[in-house]
Amino acid sequence: ALYEKNGFVEGFETQLFQKDRNKIWVSMTGRVVLDETGQIVCYEGTAVDITARKEIERLLQGERETFYGILQKAPYGAALIDKDGRYLFVNPEFTAVTGYTLEDIPTGREWFAKAYPDEHYKRYVIEEWKKDIQARGINKTFNVVCKDKTTREIEFRSALLDDGRAV
Repeated sequence: ALYEKNGFVEGFETQLFQKDRNKIWVSMTGRVVLDETGQIVCYEGTAVDITARKEIERLLQGERETFYGILQKAPYGAALIDKDGRYLFVNPEFTAVTGYTLEDIPTGREWFAKAYPDEHYKRYVIEEWKKDIQARGINKTFNVVCKDKTTREIEFRSALLDDGRAV
């Protein structure tokens, strides 16, 4: 269908059987070769064995599912934040404790604005956060204004991951 539509295929990944009936993954790139009248003469291209890459992707996906599964069921609030301050994930316990969902706090800026509405206290928390996160992570208690406007004293324990994200 792709050959008919575009006259070529590029990076098309599929699973094939080898002559010995073993399955392999291939990435195919090819084009239709036409004669002077526009009739298809043949198809030419390459197929690259990507079985090893697909296995690594499968293992990585399993690790990712395990990681998020642990965070989903953790008996403590957890958030995953990218190096630009975007919240990538908050678990159900985080929402149960604070009331905030990922939609409420898509960025650190939103979190700090909502959780610490008092400007003086917010500056204090941010300074403490910056001071500790780079060196060894945070292990401190802060007063947080929850979504329902109640204030809770919450102990934070966080760490930087090797790729710059924070948990």
